Amino acid sequence: MSDYEFEQLKQEANKQGVSMSDLVRKLISKLPKPNINAG
Repeated sequence: MSDYEFEQLKQEANKQGVSMSDLVRKLISKLPKPNINAG
């Protein structure tokens, strides 16, 4: 992650009043579900 991306993440987390980790989890939850093949 670049310094610029880090600052974007930090700024958005502050704006939303959440931790950076919580913001990343929130963003990840919006991604399509992975196709996990067993075996």
